Amino acid sequence: MNRSRAYLATFLSLILLLATVVPAPGLTRAQLEQSRQQAAEARERAANAREQAADEQAEADVLRREVDLLDGQMSALTLEIRALQPQIQAANERTTQLNNEVAALREKIAQKEAEIAKVEADHTNQTELLSERLTTTYKQGNEFFLEIIFQAADLRDFIARTTLVQRVMESDREIMLRLEETQANLERIRAEHALALESVEIKRQEAALIENNLRKLNSQRQTALNQQQAAQAQKSTLLAETTANAERLRKLADDEDRESASIEAELRNRMSQGSGTFDGEMAWPTPGFYRVSSGFGHRTHPIFGTRRMHWGIDIAGPGINGEAVVSAEDGVVVSAGHRRGYGVTVIVDHGNGVSTLYAHLLTGSIDVRVGEQVERGQRLASVGSTGFSTGPHLHFEVRINGSPVDPMPYLR
Repeated sequence: MNRSRAYLATFLSLILLLATVVPAPGLTRAQLEQSRQQAAEARERAANAREQAADEQAEADVLRREVDLLDGQMSALTLEIRALQPQIQAANERTTQLNNEVAALREKIAQKEAEIAKVEADHTNQTELLSERLTTTYKQGNEFFLEIIFQAADLRDFIARTTLVQRVMESDREIMLRLEETQANLERIRAEHALALESVEIKRQEAALIENNLRKLNSQRQTALNQQQAAQAQKSTLLAETTANAERLRKLADDEDRESASIEAELRNRMSQGSGTFDGEMAWPTPGFYRVSSGFGHRTHPIFGTRRMHWGIDIAGPGINGEAVVSAEDGVVVSAGHRRGYGVTVIVDHGNGVSTLYAHLLTGSIDVRVGEQVERGQRLASVGSTGFSTGPHLHFEVRINGSPVDPMPYLR
């Protein structure tokens, strides 16, 4: 505004000086030449002022384009980081699962080894016992059993002796069967043990591959984070308040105010104008993030360094970048796109003259379209840092018939 007044004053002085060029009675040639010189100087000053204004506007436009470019880079990096997160989570979960499975297998291996040791001991005892019985039988020969039978005193004694011999032979057969069963059991346990060892090795190799992939994913994520921080720092440097930068920043601030006025005019022209009353309490627009970093009202602008009106509230906090932004109430989307200093913005008309605005959203994250009916709590987009923003946060406004009001009474 001060600059415009200066231009007007220069223009008026030029008109007055030009008026003095008309020769008046009694003017000397020197006076006439002086008047012409003053008029020429005034024209030159006016031309310089117009040229300076054009240069300043051109610089402001260049600055805006640079900011928009950095916003796009940061948004792309945010989406890359968000795309990596499920892969990192899946790798972590699979690693944990494999570690648990390996631990269970190692416990099973330990049990099998103890079981093998016991079965091997039984096998040794049974082998030794059978060996002793066979040795005894061999030494005594088959005639030993016949001799026992034929030495019977009578039929009852014969039957008793025969039964005894049968029991001895059955006992030998049972020992042999038990030995065979023990041998088969030992082989089965050893096979299970070998399979468990093989499974452990396979799972260990898989875990090593996953851990290697996880390191790569974490490295990619950290690289993207570093690049995002570098872009944010570059943006902050571009928007830093310096003497050389003050004028084009002022023009950007004026753009922001003009955009706010444009939004107000758009909303006032809508058919939903009403009393502006709202029944109930609006849903918080950033679920899980409730810190208000800047309230409604006059403040020192974090970028432009001047006292300016803040038409909404800023919601910020660690980890908010890329998180969901939801509609505060049922309504219809009336705007969804980039709006100068507001960056990527969504506006929802809730009827009766009440609307809400969500700004500095992540590029490419808008999930709704103009004209779409949305419900309370429905995702609209993701938190970002587009537009004139020093870091990831949501700028949230409540407007009554287009005019911004303090959102807090509607949220609490």
